[in-house]
Amino acid sequence: MYIIESISVRIFAWQVNLNPGMRPSLGKETRWKFGSGVFELREEDKRGWYRVIYLSRTNDVIYVLHCFEKKSRELPRNDAQIAKQRLKGVKARIAEERKHAKRGH
Repeated sequence: MYIIESISVRIFAWQVNLNPGMRPSLGKETRWKFGSGVFELREEDKRGWYRVIYLSRTNDVIYVLHCFEKKSRELPRNDAQIAKQRLKGVKARIAEERKHAKRGH
């Protein structure tokens, strides 16, 4: 339970205190190829490693793409696919919102 609380508190604190344009300071850019602006939070205990993959703040929103536990140094393929699929969906949603904003809707 400590891991979930730790990550939740870090995300909440960052979200409420973040100034526009500020770079995330609570995670590192992923070493996996998700694209720019995608970061990860890392936690660990004696049972394993825990990761939260998220897109940096866009329009005052932090998009958490995927959370998972891993047992080895490698990113499990299924978890990578889930994060990539969700990132694609978020980017499409952001593009659609910008399109509507330009039209004045």
